[in-house]
Amino acid sequence: MNVMTRVFCLVFLLLIGYNLFWIGSEFRSSGEVSQTLHIPFYWVTYAVSLCCFIECIVFICDILRIQRGEA
Repeated sequence: MNVMTRVFCLVFLLLIGYNLFWIGSEFRSSGEVSQTLHIPFYWVTYAVSLCCFIECIVFICDILRIQRGEA
């Protein structure tokens, strides 16, 4: 059960990270900025996407630790 929940979360976060990276690319190419401060949006979506991918690495490490019997 532990492995299945981590695999589900891994797939879910991979999809979120990929989509956020794609949205960030669209923001960058279109030049989207905030209305009042004119701060670009793309770096925020790239940062959140990177965090999702880092969390995927954590889930992979958890799965490997569970498979070895350490958890």
